Amino acid sequence: MPPSSLRVQTVAHAFTPATLLRYVEALAQSLHNARVAGLLGATVVALGDSSEKAGLSKRAQEELREALVYGGADFTYERFGRNLGHAEGHNRLFQTNDSELLLLCNDDVVAGPVAVTELIRGLLARPEVGLVEAHQLPFENPKAYDPVSGETGWCSLACALTRAELFAELGGLDAESFFVDGDDVDYSWRLRLAGYQCTYRPSARVILDQRVDGSGRLLVSPKNERSVAEADLLLSRKYGRPDHFEVRLAFYSEHGSEAQREAAEALRERKAEGRLPSPVAGADTVAFFRDGSYAVERFS
Repeated sequence: MPPSSLRVQTVAHAFTPATLLRYVEALAQSLHNARVAGLLGATVVALGDSSEKAGLSKRAQEELREALVYGGADFTYERFGRNLGHAEGHNRLFQTNDSELLLLCNDDVVAGPVAVTELIRGLLARPEVGLVEAHQLPFENPKAYDPVSGETGWCSLACALTRAELFAELGGLDAESFFVDGDDVDYSWRLRLAGYQCTYRPSARVILDQRVDGSGRLLVSPKNERSVAEADLLLSRKYGRPDHFEVRLAFYSEHGSEAQREAAEALRERKAEGRLPSPVAGADTVAFFRDGSYAVERFS
């Protein structure tokens, strides 16, 4: 494969300079190895700061820039001044793109040494592949995938590689509908409707900073629980059957937690204001809804 130009985008919100440096140092090593493998051309790492607090200091920015030298990457920093959310933040950063490939990555990710190498190989191996998701550790997403092609129902954008031209063609992420959660499922399904495949790359390993309780279950804050419920309702409206949204809305209102009931009330307000997404034509060919999952799970 000839070298490809790459843009790495990260939208950071609740961060510390130390966590960003950890992210960038691991990324630099992974970029370096991809460059040694002959896969990388010009590379830029773009950081969007969505925090409400004071922006990243000049000294902290310089530390990140110096760390990325080893990976052969330039560094840009943009302070938004407010929390734009995941989708709008990435769309804003992408406005200055001139690269062939686009890697979307969370700031709490620690990339493995060959993660970037394997993501590029997975994306460019076949022209029908439009999005490749990294293998998350220590908690792997339970979505089923084809063990040969890697094809799966949707890809998490915690760390995933796509073609920049395709990202632009699809209009980026749907920031009007999704703030934090749900934009990855939506982008995956729109990509599949356009005739491309979503794939999973087990050899592209990254560590995702997650916490568990005493029983080993993932800890989810009420804020995150509400965000996930809102995303579920919005996806139900955009891709579900005509009655699916109302069924999910009633479920969260009657049987949900306090955070989920708040999500249901927020979506009722959006409905009254006419701010719900319009149903997508052909959604039934790509969408999947079962017990809160958007793809068949391997272990159920």
